[in-house]
Amino acid sequence: MLFSKMGGIVSGLCKMILNNNMRIKLILVCAIILTVCLYGYKNAVAFQAETEKIDLLNHKEQVVHLNLQNLVQEVVKRNASAINDYIETQMSKERVKAEEGIFEPVFQSSFNKTRTHLPNTAEDLSTRGWEKEYYEDVNMFDLGLGGRVSSGATWDLKFIDRQRSSSTIERLRNYEYEYDNSIKLSLEQPLLKGFGKDITCAKIDLAKIESKIDKKKFDQKAMELVAVTAQLYWKLYGAQKISGSWEKSLAIAENSIKDIEARAMGGKIAYTELMEAQSAVSILRSESYNAKSKAIEVQNQLFTLLNVSASEYKNIRLIAIDDPFGNYEHIVDCDEYVRMALEKWPEYEIAEKKVEKEKIQVKYARNQVLPQLDIVGSVGLNSLDQEYEESLRDVADDEFFSWSAGIKFSIPVFDNAQAKSSLSIARMRVRQAEVELDALKKSLGNSVYSKIDAVISLQEQLKEYERGLKIRQQLLEIEHTKFQSGRISLKDLLNQEEDYVTYQRKVLSCVVNFKLTQAMLQVAIGSILEKYLIDPTQIDYQFHIEATVPGKNGLESKKQ
Repeated sequence: MLFSKMGGIVSGLCKMILNNNMRIKLILVCAIILTVCLYGYKNAVAFQAETEKIDLLNHKEQVVHLNLQNLVQEVVKRNASAINDYIETQMSKERVKAEEGIFEPVFQSSFNKTRTHLPNTAEDLSTRGWEKEYYEDVNMFDLGLGGRVSSGATWDLKFIDRQRSSSTIERLRNYEYEYDNSIKLSLEQPLLKGFGKDITCAKIDLAKIESKIDKKKFDQKAMELVAVTAQLYWKLYGAQKISGSWEKSLAIAENSIKDIEARAMGGKIAYTELMEAQSAVSILRSESYNAKSKAIEVQNQLFTLLNVSASEYKNIRLIAIDDPFGNYEHIVDCDEYVRMALEKWPEYEIAEKKVEKEKIQVKYARNQVLPQLDIVGSVGLNSLDQEYEESLRDVADDEFFSWSAGIKFSIPVFDNAQAKSSLSIARMRVRQAEVELDALKKSLGNSVYSKIDAVISLQEQLKEYERGLKIRQQLLEIEHTKFQSGRISLKDLLNQEEDYVTYQRKVLSCVVNFKLTQAMLQVAIGSILEKYLIDPTQIDYQFHIEATVPGKNGLESKKQ
């Protein structure tokens, strides 16, 4: 429809060119044709892309071929737990910013109006011209900035403006108002308790360490998530292989049952053989249904990891396509694995950060035991005039300069029990964290050695299973040939099929155990994210937080 309309437009324009034969119109028409073509191409591409998107979502049945690499990357992007952990890391960053806000200057401003009216006492009469009463009106406005510096000092800079009228001014002056202005800088610097950058920034440093700990916790959970994903992937692979074996046996049995029925009806074989064959087919169907159910169960667990609804994707069938055999672990020196674990394992790094955090707490608690000794001081410039502008101008002069300086001291009267107990607790927590770190280091080494031994053992076991499975598969093919030539019965063939599936179950169970143990070793040495090319810092989690329904991007799909 779009291109037919374009054809009509082009035809009409060409007739106009032939009739008028003018160069300007020719150039104009060519420009219009080019614009229309580009517009049509853009809309056609957009229309095609939208159609493909709709088709993808509307397929009634779909097979999604999965390799473990892509699946792991999608799970880490979409998983609800991973997104929550990411949000926690962002909250930690915001806490650091909040603690750093202690150095942000604060703007202050106020306005006060004061009315004083009172009778003069006997003493007041002599200073206030023997008047019976005294009144005063004051309007005061101030504004300024206040803040803190890294040494622990607090500062305050203010401009103060006053307008005053009183009975004394009326009596002694020939004007109604006096204006006085002042600029004042105040400073209070701790010398013992609360002194120094380390003490002032203690909460900032603690918040930064907590942020790093949350980041390492996120990495740790991401690694564990990858390991769980790998385990479920190979469970899906095993369930589908078992289901495929049962379906193959069932197909052979169903194709043979008709021949057995005919032979039983013709009296060539006993009727009991037909009954046995029918019973075997029923058992095979039951096993096939059970295998399919297990595959669907594992698939739904993967949907949970992918943070998608199984009901929404009920017509999707995931197919694991990776080959579990041949991809074996090359074990290097065990001490090298332990070294890698100490460098990269997030849990060990978290324990190190906890020791660092508790040492900061000790340093802060030790400072709080000290007495409070502060230097306080202020400087100010002042002015006074009957004219507001003159008073404001004179405040910048140093004719009326004021200053003050002093010290403040305070100390608990008795034993300072609160501060000393806090210090003792902080020291014990450091020791506690160091013991935990040392124990974790030893257990990590032992765990790595155990995992290496388990990987080697399962790897050798799987190699033997792989060789045995190939032999059994060849033997089963021979039995199929015998059955087709009539040398064995269906019952004998199905017994061989059952033995093969039983052995296949053992092999696939070994595959799952080996892959899980392999993944847990990679988690322990901190290499599993690198193995699957995952960098959590490069993932756009914000997109997945805002998205209400995740799409299928990243999964290679094929219409069934």
